[in-house]
Amino acid sequence: MKKKISHRACILVVLLLSAARVMPQEMVYVHLSSHLLFTGSDLHYSTYIVNTDKEQQSRIIYFDLIDNSGTSVHQWQEKIAADASNSMRISIPMEIESGIYDLRAYTRSMLSYPADMIFKTRVFIQLLQDIVPDSVLVIQQSDIPTRDNTGLMNSAYNAESGILELRFTEELQMAGLSVSLNQVSPLDSLLQTASFSETYEQFLLNSKKQSYAITPAERQGKTIRGKLVQLPDSKDLANKLVFLSFADTTANFLYTRTDSTGAFCFMVQADYDNRECYLQLAEGDCAINVAWLMDGNNINNDENSLEPVPLDRAQKAYLSQLKTRELISRIYRKDQKVNEKISGKSKPNFFQTPSMIIRPSDFIELDDFEDICNNILPPVRYRETEEGIQLGMVMNNKVIYGKSLVFLNGIPCLNLSYLSTLHSKDIERIELFSHRVMHGELSYQGIISIYTFNKGVTDKMFCSAVYRFDNNFHQAASGICLKPENEPLTENNIYWNPQMELKGEKSITIKLRKPDIGNTYCLRMNGLINNKPYSYQKLIVF
Repeated sequence: MKKKISHRACILVVLLLSAARVMPQEMVYVHLSSHLLFTGSDLHYSTYIVNTDKEQQSRIIYFDLIDNSGTSVHQWQEKIAADASNSMRISIPMEIESGIYDLRAYTRSMLSYPADMIFKTRVFIQLLQDIVPDSVLVIQQSDIPTRDNTGLMNSAYNAESGILELRFTEELQMAGLSVSLNQVSPLDSLLQTASFSETYEQFLLNSKKQSYAITPAERQGKTIRGKLVQLPDSKDLANKLVFLSFADTTANFLYTRTDSTGAFCFMVQADYDNRECYLQLAEGDCAINVAWLMDGNNINNDENSLEPVPLDRAQKAYLSQLKTRELISRIYRKDQKVNEKISGKSKPNFFQTPSMIIRPSDFIELDDFEDICNNILPPVRYRETEEGIQLGMVMNNKVIYGKSLVFLNGIPCLNLSYLSTLHSKDIERIELFSHRVMHGELSYQGIISIYTFNKGVTDKMFCSAVYRFDNNFHQAASGICLKPENEPLTENNIYWNPQMELKGEKSITIKLRKPDIGNTYCLRMNGLINNKPYSYQKLIVF
């Protein structure tokens, strides 16, 4: 006899499936100042996040610059403010090769989305010294619909006065727009990008077709996660202590333990922004061979095949002309300090006030660290054993070896043999915490914190189980980009305003200079009007 499944059981199954897979709710859009770039030049951009649930909106956007083989050649992150567009800039790395690249932008909660729901746009990057190619490799893509979106706005350009007037057809509650004005070029067909409003419409259409497992959003800080395995057999290193730190003028570090599969995760705050960070296995044999399988928050690459696209005479001539225009621009460019990273401020010393601060330069020169301990560090003992160098701390008239934690320039130093190479003339100061200290569940019989004059970090400080990485966040850009009147207007982009804010105004005017090269330019506007994605596009003839 067949058993009937109750109506209540069916509802329960549906609810469980719904809890596991939900509708996509977050999308990213990026408006670039230009899609034609040179290595070493600035790329300005504005980013937007639209989320159906404002409480769950991500605060970090990941960027990947993908070459034609599907390899990420440059990655960075951006922290964004809620309910606002964000104006940023990045300098294109000098080591990138000429060619067409995909720039992708996404949040962690979007990692499970299919590739067609991740924001992607193309950029053409050139090296000034490279010869203009006969063809370029690009990933096949379907035609992107383009249309002038004139709803809510009309524009008029007065060539005699150079005034562009933007007039809105109704009173606005709030508008935040990014505005670019780029020359119409023969390369535009290769670099098409859907507008903000078109991207949002397509996102809503795709999100109705299928649900996906959603990765929790990152809110106040960036997560650094990965997995630790032992080589050569790829054995999971479970329940291992892992340190995360960066070079600094104080002693600080984070720690966690790997789970049963060897996985670990850190949540880091602004102190770690734009730092070279170090992950270390804090326990076990110093010579152990491990692999750090880092979660780069990478999305799946498109499965589309590559195709060589020959460049016609007009496209090659335009690329050659752009090089000359870039050289002219660089002659006049005064501020070469682009894309300065703003590192997090030094944190206060985690272990409070040192018991003793010793400056070896105040004493006679000592040849090695053993001499330093014996002569000017009374609470510290140095000895060499079959297992290597050990440092001990004198506490209650008793020397306790192997229970102290040693820092070198703010980083836990687990390879104590490196200390034997230090001379007193190399060391600026030594801070001693000659008492028991605790850091979460960790307990140490004293801290020895050494700071050298050169503040350098060398591989010899570490055991083999270390992983270095750059936690790159790029700085917010300045506002409107306009050249001085005495400089020639030669770039492909002649106007960029990352954040045009409008509150109730019916119109706004922009004073434009006539470009020195070319007369047909495309005005593009993307942003949020009354909290909804909006785009506008129109040709302007000078």
